[in-house]
Amino acid sequence: CVHKIHKLIVTMKHLKLMMAALAMMMGLTMTSCFDDEDSYETVITSIAKLKQGLAGGYEFVTTEGFVIIPDAASVSKMESNNKIKMEDYLNEVCYVIYSVEGKDPIKKEDTSIKDVTLEGFTSLSQTVEIVSEKGAANDSINKAAIISLGKDINEHTKPSLFDQSTVFLCIDYFMVNKQHSFTLVNYGVDELVEEGVLTLYLRHNNNGDSMQNTTSTAYYWANQGYVWSFYHAFDITRPLMDYQLKYGKKPEAIGIVTMENLNSPSLEQAKEFTHYIEYKEKK
Repeated sequence: CVHKIHKLIVTMKHLKLMMAALAMMMGLTMTSCFDDEDSYETVITSIAKLKQGLAGGYEFVTTEGFVIIPDAASVSKMESNNKIKMEDYLNEVCYVIYSVEGKDPIKKEDTSIKDVTLEGFTSLSQTVEIVSEKGAANDSINKAAIISLGKDINEHTKPSLFDQSTVFLCIDYFMVNKQHSFTLVNYGVDELVEEGVLTLYLRHNNNGDSMQNTTSTAYYWANQGYVWSFYHAFDITRPLMDYQLKYGKKPEAIGIVTMENLNSPSLEQAKEFTHYIEYKEKK
């Protein structure tokens, strides 16, 4: 999950096979710079925010502040192979895969790792809308219920703050063969639903997915490698600023309002829940 770095030590031969599988699942072309199939690689996956590095390159920063700095060669190859620009993903939370030569590249006391090979990444960031009133042109329509927010797997999957301006949600919902999208809607700070709470409404667009009579869920697909289906990040900088300007202080909590149905995607039988995230300065 977002709070942990996962390591897997493999030979170069196994790395190539794994990267090919991940490429098919995530729609990315993943490469490695090592040619010796008997050399050992540590492949690491993490969830981190892409930022501009102090030296002009790029770096990924986890919620704990651990810094991952890819080498320029692998960044260039990533951009070229996938016809993307890394700068277009700045300040987005990403699922990132990188590799380092050797079996134990990260020590417990380390706060960063440099010159890693960037094998692939995919953005987990979704949209936040400021809506003047319900039904406005930019209001997002809820098309399907979710199963749960957090799934109560463990403390790491509960709604949380990735950093001071980003909400991180693990959303489970029925999913078959389409990529779903989510929006957090804020109806303006004049609508104070609860004292001290910045209220945001989660809207779910299933994009025409045929979800009836299925047990296939986003959590299941995430465990098959489609991490973007379950993990989602939302930049709430604007609603936070509006709240502070209106009330002269930061909110005490973020309230996420959802429509949930354990048995089907139907909104008619769904129940409304509010999930609270304590808003406090991250150390």
